[in-house]
Amino acid sequence: MTKILIGDTLTDVTPEMLAEMFCEMGSDGQARFFNRIAEIAQTWKLSGLYMQLQWITDEDGLTLGGRRVMQAVGDYSHWGLVPKGYTTRTEP
Repeated sequence: MTKILIGDTLTDVTPEMLAEMFCEMGSDGQARFFNRIAEIAQTWKLSGLYMQLQWITDEDGLTLGGRRVMQAVGDYSHWGLVPKGYTTRTEP
């Protein structure tokens, strides 16, 4: 388990903490966050990111709100604003 120092206390990092840290980032940091997930997922065996996404959607703890966030990320992940000539489009 990953730990973080909060004040003088070493605490286990929770998904809720990571979500709060993500939400406090600017768009540039959030973009780098997703870029890093893509880099890490390329090292995974089997179906990689796609299988992980399936496992997430199979989780009983994923709420309707969480599903809507996942859907919104997908819906807004388009290439409309990418500069012309950008050719490094790769599968995760």
